[in-house]
Amino acid sequence: MLTVNKYLVGMDTTLHIWVLLFIVATLCTSDVTGQNQQIIDSLKNKLEKAKEDTNKVNILNALSSEQAQSNYQKSLEFAIEALSLSEVLGFKKGKGNSLNNIGVAHYKKGNYNESIEYFLDALKIREKIKDEKGIAAIYNNIGGIYTNQGDYKKAADHFESAMQLFEHLNDKKGIASCANNLGLIAKSSGDYESVMRYYLISLQLEYELDNKMGVAITLSNIGDVYFEIEEYEEAKDYYLQALTFYDILGNLPGAASILLKLGSVSAKNINYSQAIEYFNEAIKLAKKADAKDIIKNCYKEQYEIYSEREQYKEALETYEKFVHLKDSLNFGNKLAELENKYESEKQLTLQKAGQEKQKVIAEAENERQRIVIYSTIACLLLIIAFAFLTFKRLRITQRQKVIIEKQKHTVDEKNKEITDSIKYAQGIQQAILPSSKLMQQCLPEHFVLFKPKDVVSGDFYWIAADKADNSIYFAAVDCTGHGVPGAFVSMVGANALNRCVKEYGISEPAKILDKLTKLVEETFRERKDGMDMALCSLQFTDNGSRLQYAGANNPLYIIRNQEVLETKADKQPIGAYAEKKPFTNHLIELQKDDVVYVFSDGYPDQFGGPKSKKFKHKKLKELLLSIQKKPMNEQKEKLNKTIEEWKGDLEQVDDICIFGIRV
Repeated sequence: MLTVNKYLVGMDTTLHIWVLLFIVATLCTSDVTGQNQQIIDSLKNKLEKAKEDTNKVNILNALSSEQAQSNYQKSLEFAIEALSLSEVLGFKKGKGNSLNNIGVAHYKKGNYNESIEYFLDALKIREKIKDEKGIAAIYNNIGGIYTNQGDYKKAADHFESAMQLFEHLNDKKGIASCANNLGLIAKSSGDYESVMRYYLISLQLEYELDNKMGVAITLSNIGDVYFEIEEYEEAKDYYLQALTFYDILGNLPGAASILLKLGSVSAKNINYSQAIEYFNEAIKLAKKADAKDIIKNCYKEQYEIYSEREQYKEALETYEKFVHLKDSLNFGNKLAELENKYESEKQLTLQKAGQEKQKVIAEAENERQRIVIYSTIACLLLIIAFAFLTFKRLRITQRQKVIIEKQKHTVDEKNKEITDSIKYAQGIQQAILPSSKLMQQCLPEHFVLFKPKDVVSGDFYWIAADKADNSIYFAAVDCTGHGVPGAFVSMVGANALNRCVKEYGISEPAKILDKLTKLVEETFRERKDGMDMALCSLQFTDNGSRLQYAGANNPLYIIRNQEVLETKADKQPIGAYAEKKPFTNHLIELQKDDVVYVFSDGYPDQFGGPKSKKFKHKKLKELLLSIQKKPMNEQKEKLNKTIEEWKGDLEQVDDICIFGIRV
């Protein structure tokens, strides 16, 4: 899709060092703020001397672009003037540029509805005149709006279209901007490896172009990644680097956005006083720059801190500011119109009320008499009507009771049928699981922690013995779904495993998984049902024992001498998969007292604990290390007790299966 990988070649991995050198060089060799102002002053001088022609349009658009970094209102004013002159002159390219600049100004002011209208108008013109660079810029801008709206699919489509055009034009600045934006999209899906790849591409290109604004934006985005993964000190480091560049550039909105993020870091570190200071400073700068979106987010963060500290007065004040500003960002003009209309109607109502007052007083006595008469009649009618309705309602209630009783009986019968079917499915699933006798014969020292989420399970464990080569096969399998659907898939999986070993005579785990994939695809045809699995072959020899392992997404853990030896699985499932490849076979020489574990993802993915977070693989490894010397039945009890205490009152999120064997 993209060819940006070429920009990764030779990238300096010591990121902090060369960014620091870039900052020092910037501080030592140039007054960037002064240079930016010099450019603006120079353009203004040219503007005063310019005639009413296309050159003046270009100067106005250039001024709009320069002011867009720090003064959104000025940028908007220059762009509107450029648009007006372009229409008089019939200058299409100038009109397209001015429409785009108006869209950018509205976007940065938080007026997203207005910005998208101007971007689309600009796109029509640029497509007519075949301005490829301008078209790419519009795609990039529209992608930014979809990102803010949370529509990441449409955002990614626009960024990729922009990237293709910028690469075709060899426009490094455009490529850097798109890479940065694609990093934001990757971050929304939690793909942090891709995020960092895009950001590093962007950072190197911005560095090569000496684009300090681009460097500042990318450093801020890298800080956001570390903030997302709760590495707050790393996030703070990158935010401070970005703040240095924004200060050098004299960019008030950029500096305000970084102060907002530094406040969020302080809040995460429970340093609320420092967080409030950062937010207040961010609000000051954002007000100067008319950056309403930043001000709104500062109020929201302050409200959450005041609420946490039980400062309810301050919390209420900041929340009201937040709500008012939030509403104004989207409905400011409409709100003002409604308020004016309300005031006008209010004045008119007061005038009419004064005129009607005397008339009402004059008629009051007559009305009182009429009310007494009518009220008496009405009360009698109401009593009659109430008696009639009560009788009618009683009849309806009696009929409904009969209907409800019949429906309840029908529902009870259906529930019993469903429950009986599930129990029958449970019996079938129990029948396909290895018997305790077979497990004990094949693996004297073992345990299986098997905890279905529902009555039946999408997880299962499997064992088979091959007396010919003195091998034992065992696996922990996680099928698509859980409950009854998962149980049906598990039956297909268990049957296919038995066929691979007994019917087809396959002995190597990787080849078993390859064959299993074909069997599962044939069974489910067009459906995408499948399974993840850790499959092992344990062979006993005169010199000891060896283990062969192949995995579909699920790894193998071996505990040896207070150390967890992890063998990673292939990142693909059993079943239909677009980028399918042969599974990898791993051969491991085992040592005495090694403990081997295979498992599904239900245990590490269980939510619980004081913060309702996942248990995770790291905590599972630590737990297995702590119990490695215990008898296998005690290990099972410890694992079960730990996950139950972790889960607490929360629901079990998935089936759980852990298979442990001591050699």
